[in-house]
Amino acid sequence: MARKKKVELNLFHLDVSKISAMKEKHIEQIMQYLEENVPDSKISKDGNLVKIEVPISISKKVLKLRIKKYIYQAGLKDEFKLVALPKGETSGFQILSRV
Repeated sequence: MARKKKVELNLFHLDVSKISAMKEKHIEQIMQYLEENVPDSKISKDGNLVKIEVPISISKKVLKLRIKKYIYQAGLKDEFKLVALPKGETSGFQILSRV
C-alpha cells in the first residue's frame, strides 16, 4: 500500500474583532468561502480569531487575495479593509473599519 505523504501546514490568523461588532453573519460566511476556495485548508474560530491552516504551497499573498475577494463580493469593500497583523505577532491579517 502506498503511504500518504505528511503535508506541512502554515498557520495564519484572521482577526475579525472589528467586523464581529457589526456584521456577525459575515464571519461564518468568510470561513465557508475560504473552505470552498482554498484547497486542503482547515479553518476554525477561537473567539475573535479565525485560525486558517493551509499547505505550505499556498502563500500568504494568495490567502490575502481570497479574503479581499470575499470582502468585495459581499459588498463590504466600502466599510472594511484587510491589513496584515503587526510584525512580531503571529502571521496573519486583520479586518479593519474604513470609517
